[in-house]
Amino acid sequence: MTPRAKYSTLLLGVLLVGIIVTSVALPMASAQERKNYFAAAYPYLVPPQGHFNTFVTNAITLGIYWDLMEMPLGMYIWHNSSWIKLLATDWKFDKSTMTFTVHLRKGVVWNDGTPFTSKDVKCTWLILYMMGHALFNYVDPKRIETPDDYTVVFHITSPVSPIILERYVIRTNVRAYKTYHEYCDKVEELLKQGKDRKSEEMQKLLQEFNKFRPKEMLVTGPYMIDVPSITDSELWLKKNPKSYFAKYAKFDWIRVYNGETPVITPLVLAKKVDYATHGFPVATEKQFRKIGIKILRPPTYFGPAIYFNYKHKEYGELFSKKEFRKAIAYAINKTETGFVSLGLSGKPVKYFTGVPELITLNWMKPEDLKKLEDYSYNPKKAEELLKSIGLEKKGGVWYWKGKPLELELMYPAEYADWAATAQNVASQLTKFGIKVTLRAVTFTQEPIEIQNGRFVMAIQFWGTGHPHPFMSYDSVFNMYNQKEYLGTGLIGMGLPMIWDTKYGKVNATKLLIDMGKSFDIEKQKEAFAKMALAFNDFLPIIPLWERLGNNPVLEGVRACGWLPFEDPLYKNSVYTDNFVVIMILKGLSLIHISSPRDLSTSRMP
Repeated sequence: MTPRAKYSTLLLGVLLVGIIVTSVALPMASAQERKNYFAAAYPYLVPPQGHFNTFVTNAITLGIYWDLMEMPLGMYIWHNSSWIKLLATDWKFDKSTMTFTVHLRKGVVWNDGTPFTSKDVKCTWLILYMMGHALFNYVDPKRIETPDDYTVVFHITSPVSPIILERYVIRTNVRAYKTYHEYCDKVEELLKQGKDRKSEEMQKLLQEFNKFRPKEMLVTGPYMIDVPSITDSELWLKKNPKSYFAKYAKFDWIRVYNGETPVITPLVLAKKVDYATHGFPVATEKQFRKIGIKILRPPTYFGPAIYFNYKHKEYGELFSKKEFRKAIAYAINKTETGFVSLGLSGKPVKYFTGVPELITLNWMKPEDLKKLEDYSYNPKKAEELLKSIGLEKKGGVWYWKGKPLELELMYPAEYADWAATAQNVASQLTKFGIKVTLRAVTFTQEPIEIQNGRFVMAIQFWGTGHPHPFMSYDSVFNMYNQKEYLGTGLIGMGLPMIWDTKYGKVNATKLLIDMGKSFDIEKQKEAFAKMALAFNDFLPIIPLWERLGNNPVLEGVRACGWLPFEDPLYKNSVYTDNFVVIMILKGLSLIHISSPRDLSTSRMP
C-alpha cells in the first residue's frame, strides 16, 4: 500500500524552518555535555521495578517514544487513512488465499548489528498469542510463515475486517528474536504439540515469561535508551547510528523527564520541556499560555470511565443491576465533570456506545443513533431507577438492604485530570445521597489493583486511539476483564459477558468477535450497531467524558519548525500515532534550532 498522504503543510513547515530567526540562543549543554536534544516528558519506573521486557507491565517503553526504539512496521495517518511505511515496505490482504502478506524493509539492523528479519516479526506475534492478543480470533498462530528473511505470511482462519488485520499487524512494535527466542521457540513447539494458549503448559510458560527481565532493549529505531543515564528524574535516548532511520532524525538526543503531571508541570513552566502529553489542570494551562507556551488540542479518542467490581463481596449484587449503573450515570453531571477536570479539553460524551464519538458517527446509521439512551444529567430519573430496584432514600441518604450506601472510588493519584474527575464524581454522588470516599493509588499500581479485583469502583479509561470500534471494546475487556472475556487470566471487573438488555440476552464476546469477522464493511457496521446498542443499554462501565489533549508546545528554545496547528497531521491520536514522533522520524520539519536548514536530501521517503 502506497501512503496517500500529501503533506503540503509539511513542506510549508520546511520553509518556515528556513526563515526562523537564527539569533535564538543555543541551550546550555547538560552536565554530560549532551547537545542538540529534544526535551520530552513521560513517566517510567526506574530499575529494578522498571525493566526491558516490553511485553509486560512496568516496562520502560516511554509511551509514545517507544515507536522511536522498538519500531512498528508502520504508523497510521488518521485524516486520510494512509500509512507511513517503517519496517515494512508493503503488505497485501488476499481474500482468495486467506492470507495477509508483509514484505519487510531490507538493510535494517538492530543496534547490536543483528539483521532485522521475518524471525523478529514471527517471534513477536508468537509471544502475543501466548498473552491472548485479539488478532488470534482471526489468525492461525501455527501458520505464521516466514518463507524468506523479508516476508511474513499470516494465515487467516475466518473472514476478518482488513482494518483490524492491518491495524494490529502493521502498528505493533516489533521486538528482537535474539532477546525473546527462548520463549517464542517454546510457544511454537507447544503449538506443534497441539497445546493452545489456555493449556496448562502454555499458562506455566506465560508465568515464567512475565518474570523475564532482559538486560537491555535492542532497537531498530533511531534512538535507544542510554541505560547509565536512567535516574528517578530523567533518562536520555541517544542516537542509534546503526538504525536505517538515523539519517532522517535530526536530534542527537532525546531527554525524557520522568513523572506525572505534578512533577512535569514546573518543568514546563521553566521551559525545560518542548512537548508533553500529560493532562494539565485548567489553571495550569492558563499559566502556560500566559508565558507564551502554545496549547495543542488533538484527539486522544478515549477518556475516563467508572468501573465496577461485579464480584465485590458487599456490593457486587447491586453493581450487577443495570438499573443501578444507569442511575449513577444519570446522577452525575458529566459536562461539569469534564470541564472541571480538563477545561475545553474535557469533551462531554454524546453517544454512550463505549466508542469515541467520531468513530461512532463513522460507523453507525442515523436511525440507530436515535435509539441510543443519552444519559444526560437527570437526578429525578436516577431516583426513579434506584427506587425500582428496592433502594430507599431517608434523610437525604440512599439505603440498600437497610444500610446506608457507602462506596469507595479508586483513581490514579498522579493523573491530575482523572484525580479531579474522581473528586467531582464523589462530590456529586455524595450530594445525591450516595456517600463516596476516595482512594488514591499511584498510577502504576492502580491497573494492577483493578486486574486483581481489589477495588469497589475505579476510574479507568474507555475508548482507544484505533480506527475500528472493535478495538475500543477489546482494549477494556482484554485489560480489565480477562477471565470472563478470554476464558483465562485475571479476574478484573468480574463482568459476565452475557448481558441482559432490552434487545434480549446478548453474548458480548461473540458480538465483539463477530464485529471483525467479515470482509464486508457494511456487515461490520451492522455488528457494531448491535454491540453499541447493547453497551448503551447494559452500560457495563460509565464513560464520563472524552479527552482532547491539552499539550504544551514550546518553540524556539531547543526545537523549531513545528507544523501549523491547523495541519491535518494533528488529527492523529496523541497516544497511538503521535504526530511529534512522526515529525521527528520523517526529519521533515521538527528539528533542533542549531540544525542545518537544508533538509532536501535527508527526509524519510
